[in-house]
Amino acid sequence: MAGLLTYSGIITKSKAMESTLLTDDDFERIINLSSVTDIISYLKEHKGYRQIFRDTDIGIHRGEIEHELIHSLQLTYVKLYRFARVKQRKSIQIFFCRFEVQTIKLCLQGVIQRQSTVDLSLFKDFFERHSNIKLDRLMNQDTIEGLVEALKGTDYYMILKDVSNIVDPT
Repeated sequence: MAGLLTYSGIITKSKAMESTLLTDDDFERIINLSSVTDIISYLKEHKGYRQIFRDTDIGIHRGEIEHELIHSLQLTYVKLYRFARVKQRKSIQIFFCRFEVQTIKLCLQGVIQRQSTVDLSLFKDFFERHSNIKLDRLMNQDTIEGLVEALKGTDYYMILKDVSNIVDPT
């Protein structure tokens, strides 16, 4: 019974946060919308995404919407992590690996799409405390080789070092 009580708070918090996510009905409505502009307008009115999209330009590209949605998932993780006690944090840390992989993926997409930088400064403090990934170095890379080198000293370096020898975005 004590184990159940240990996690009841985090479960309750996650269920409350889940209630603001898109439902199956919301997805049905979005599928039937005719443009990206309509989707943004819909998300601006949805209680779970209103804050994320409130300042978003209606002319945003679909890829940027995906980027914002990933940010929203990462913010949700940070909120849960901060809410959790030490023992609870250990059980949800596995999700942080997903957070790191998503971050690396966003930076890799930025390199491939030749964006000047990927702004992940919102998560910098959290990363500095919980990850050995140097977010500043990672965000400012403009080549795959540079991105891989920025991951030196992390669990991801050796995997991506092997892959980077195969992939050439030019």
